[in-house]
Amino acid sequence: MTDGQTHQGEELNFHTDMPVGEILRRTRVHYGQTLDQVSVILRIRASQLEALEQGDISKLPGRVYAIGFVRSYSEYLGLDGDKMVYLFKEQSVGRQKKPDLSFPVPASESKVPNVAI
Repeated sequence: MTDGQTHQGEELNFHTDMPVGEILRRTRVHYGQTLDQVSVILRIRASQLEALEQGDISKLPGRVYAIGFVRSYSEYLGLDGDKMVYLFKEQSVGRQKKPDLSFPVPASESKVPNVAI
């Protein structure tokens, strides 16, 4: 694999500040296609494609669907689906603050209850 791609679980080492939705929109416009035309071919609602282009993932049916939409839409437009999905995940999930989880610490095994208990 080339262009920063690796295989078997290794990360892709590229980045862009342009949102995935904007890349998709610009590519679609470059090829002179409307959302309705793409919608008919991909069988994805035009409103969902528009939400994807605008980066409004709250209007999509779920994360798994959004990833599938990104891959299908990207490959239809001649873009690398794997790279676009990677960027989408980085941009949509990577920006979210990870929760600070604190788990209970197990009691030391040396602290055995007294026989009298």
